[in-house]
Amino acid sequence: MIRDDLQKNKIIIFFILSLAVLTWAIYGKILNYPFVFDDLPNIVENHYLRINELSIHSIVAAATGGTDAGRFLAYLSFGLNYYLDAYNPAGYHLLNIIIHFLNALLVFDLAKRLLVIFSDRHSSSTIQYIALFTALIWAVNPMQTNAVTYVVQRMTSMMTLFFLLSFDLYMIARFSIAQVAKRRLFYLLTICSGLAAFGCKQNAVMLPVMIIAFEWLLSYRSARKNNIHLLVCSLVGMVIVVGAVFWYTGTNPLATIMAGYQDRNFTMTQRLWTESRVIFFYLSLYFLPLPGRLNLNHDFMLSNGLLDPVQTLFAVAGIILAGVAAFALRKKKPLYSFVILWFFGNLILESSIIPLELVYEYRVYLPSVFLFLPIVEFLHDRFLEHRKVLYMLFSTLIIVSAVFSWQRNEVWSSKVNLWSDVVSKSPNLARGYENLGLALTLAGKPKEAERVLFKSLALDSHDSNVYLNLGNIYGDRGDYKKSLHFLNKALVEKRPDFVKIHAAMSKVFWHMGRYNQALSEADFVLHINPYFSAARMSKGIALAHLGQAAAAIKIFSTLEKEGVKDVDLYNNWGCAAYQLGRVDEAIMLFKKGLKLDPEHKESHYNLGIAYGAKGMVKKARREMALGM
Repeated sequence: MIRDDLQKNKIIIFFILSLAVLTWAIYGKILNYPFVFDDLPNIVENHYLRINELSIHSIVAAATGGTDAGRFLAYLSFGLNYYLDAYNPAGYHLLNIIIHFLNALLVFDLAKRLLVIFSDRHSSSTIQYIALFTALIWAVNPMQTNAVTYVVQRMTSMMTLFFLLSFDLYMIARFSIAQVAKRRLFYLLTICSGLAAFGCKQNAVMLPVMIIAFEWLLSYRSARKNNIHLLVCSLVGMVIVVGAVFWYTGTNPLATIMAGYQDRNFTMTQRLWTESRVIFFYLSLYFLPLPGRLNLNHDFMLSNGLLDPVQTLFAVAGIILAGVAAFALRKKKPLYSFVILWFFGNLILESSIIPLELVYEYRVYLPSVFLFLPIVEFLHDRFLEHRKVLYMLFSTLIIVSAVFSWQRNEVWSSKVNLWSDVVSKSPNLARGYENLGLALTLAGKPKEAERVLFKSLALDSHDSNVYLNLGNIYGDRGDYKKSLHFLNKALVEKRPDFVKIHAAMSKVFWHMGRYNQALSEADFVLHINPYFSAARMSKGIALAHLGQAAAAIKIFSTLEKEGVKDVDLYNNWGCAAYQLGRVDEAIMLFKKGLKLDPEHKESHYNLGIAYGAKGMVKKARREMALGM
């Protein structure tokens, strides 16, 4: 007995060390990778997350101020990241890595418990090894990079953490605790963890359904008199699921769902048919996760009916067969049934009628946790006499998968790399070119960006964001007439972002010296979003040139405290300070701006004027010459 316990402890220690080394080897390099795509509106541009002090007001604001207030715990975690180190991506990535590590630990523990309950023929050490390989294969799968490296998908990984923890606590309370009071405590913790999962992402509504599936399978291994657990779980689960549906969709769920399709280029029927194929596409990616097959934004062909394309028929048949298999195997192979129900059940919300985008790899993060469990168990039983060889093969699979994950992470190292990868794999997807154009603009390659954005327009001539990005490019180039043309075009195309468009117009107007119009545009934006940094800066610049230097300085100072670093901010702040006779302060501000952009001519010229006011003629001449 003691020897068996020592062996178990050795396996656990080996697992934890192996997991830690592999996780860091794969994800350690991502700490300084930038925020991308949906990270921007959800984190970087979300002013509610900017916690500067740990007060009840700021914590509540961070938790409830996201684009989806139901995900309050995930948003709060982003807010706490901001409190610790503002927008330094390292802290955000580090927490994502830790969550993934903890999830793998939970997969290991749950795999052991499922094997004990549903496959009681194995020895203790065998169960440990099967669980170890199951968890490691899941943890290093390259598909997981979409949920770990992609910062905003902490919503998915954090939901998974509490989801798995809740399920684990339920199993502990159900089988490992005899004392009634202690068992009740664990049931209470199960509920608390489930609610926490729900506070990260709505997919957690499937937790009670998974517990019902577990109890249903368990009922075939227990005396009928013990089915009270199944009855109670079913009743409670139904109440939770129905309540959650009405909470999120209102009193008319179908009308709410249908309204979501108004902004989609597919119907609910098309999505339902298409998702049958998407599910098997996910499975193909999971079992053959070559870096060249993985993509942030897949361009997936729609299914218009059961035979259009014909693969839809096979996909629907496959789903039906999976359901039949789960039912048929419920007595002899309940573990297999459970894994089937877990995978399809946890995909059902995002792969059915809800009007979401068609394909995202992070959606498989939770559904895939046990996919390899029956495979590892079957191979272990089948090749019992060749266990060492089998373990070597599993280890090779883990190492190869880790290498592929490491390679896949390279794509996330910059916005240009990421969207270049999307464009190469989805050449007919306008969104890829749109975001690549924006990435190239931010990387200081406006000519390449312009070319790419026009490719996007060739695929979709009604994308407002593309016209906005072109307007910004021409504005930065000094072609203000062309800039305003594209910005006005952006206003009339589909889904215009009025805040960003009018903020861009404000910037163009102050560059043109039309400060009253710049102020008017900025005020329009700030009426919609009082915290939008670009509009606040434009307002400050307009006020500075309209003789309201003190008011402008107040705005500039606040923006700097919030982390805004921009050469135009410091240049115009310096001008405002100079207007008030604060020449030394103006010199310091012009220098700050030039550290950010040493080639900024206007800052050099204004610094020269400030030096001249101080009688520093040599320095004044040098700076003014640089500004000519």
